[in-house]
Amino acid sequence: MTIEVESCSYCGSRNLFVGRDGFLTCGECGVVLEEMTNPQPSYAYMSQSHILARLNSRLSNSSNTVQECLRVYDYVTSIGFADPAYCVIPLTFILSLKPAEAAAVLGMPEPLAVYAVTSFREGIPLNMSYGPKAFMPLRKMVLPREVDTIKLRLHCDGVMYVEFNGRIPLKPLYAGRLALTNPLLKRTVAELVAVRTRSGTVLCANVGCVPKQLPIKKRFFDLLKSKDNHSIRMQLY
Repeated sequence: MTIEVESCSYCGSRNLFVGRDGFLTCGECGVVLEEMTNPQPSYAYMSQSHILARLNSRLSNSSNTVQECLRVYDYVTSIGFADPAYCVIPLTFILSLKPAEAAAVLGMPEPLAVYAVTSFREGIPLNMSYGPKAFMPLRKMVLPREVDTIKLRLHCDGVMYVEFNGRIPLKPLYAGRLALTNPLLKRTVAELVAVRTRSGTVLCANVGCVPKQLPIKKRFFDLLKSKDNHSIRMQLY
């Protein structure tokens, strides 16, 4: 069986897989492209039960928590969860920290950790350099030359839209649908971040910072190099 769609119609990424409910999904922005009723096993591995089973199979009965965290980190990055925000995954699955606790340890906003944990559980890897891509503008947006990002308020009047040289209707992507049903994440889409990229302007959830500028991965490895499980927990207090 072959997949006819070779790239995402929204962001151009070729990182496609079958996500939740058997829909062909873009691993870059989370947009659903088409439904596959009989996906190939090579694409269908991105289901929650399979991910968690594979993750558990990577763990030994060793008491070396640091090594277990590193194994899990290597595994989740190898299957496409490469954004630094996914450093929360070993801390939540191995150290049993809540997303808010893992975020505090890594110095990142709690909503970013929630996006990472939820999308990992549902098998949808996201690029969260500015916060996850949350909505698709249904009309082309071109930012002024002098700015790379601007903030736009989300409006809902029967349809969702932003005001930018007129009313631009929006289609929710995976992260947008997630935020609209999660009270903690809902505020991250009340004010969206419009970002200029090579493939056009994208609308990201506003997590209160630019995550790609946070040293999340460095903090993660520094913690594992110098701390044991108890010491990592003590960072919270």
